[in-house]
Amino acid sequence: MILVISRVSSASITCDGKEIGSIDKGLVCFVGLEKGDNTENVRRGALKVSDIKIFENENGRLGLSLKDIDGSVMAVSNFTLAGFVEGRRLSFDNALPFEEAKSLFEEFCNSLDAKKKVCSVFGSYMEITMKHDGPVNVIFRI
Repeated sequence: MILVISRVSSASITCDGKEIGSIDKGLVCFVGLEKGDNTENVRRGALKVSDIKIFENENGRLGLSLKDIDGSVMAVSNFTLAGFVEGRRLSFDNALPFEEAKSLFEEFCNSLDAKKKVCSVFGSYMEITMKHDGPVNVIFRI
């Protein structure tokens, strides 16, 4: 599983032309599921999102988590994260098949611990608006 996490002051998402939701201060988490991913590592990834110290504390250091600030999270399914460049083309051979990935993405969303969470519609065409804060971005491979 690959997670790309961005700290935001606000974000909104539209899936297949329908507005799904928005968040204020928090995290946008792009989720790429790969062959070999399972319920255990998806839950571990969701815990990482909730617990990572990515927000500034009173000393200006990254010492507060999403839970500490009572922030929101937006989870966005993104199978292209599992791609790799082969010559001049992208290959998605390592991406988890659709039905398995859909199930694990739903498990990831259910496992997130946040005041408010918004999850994308799996497999949809999305338009995402993000107001980056920092910017602060982190990449995890779990």
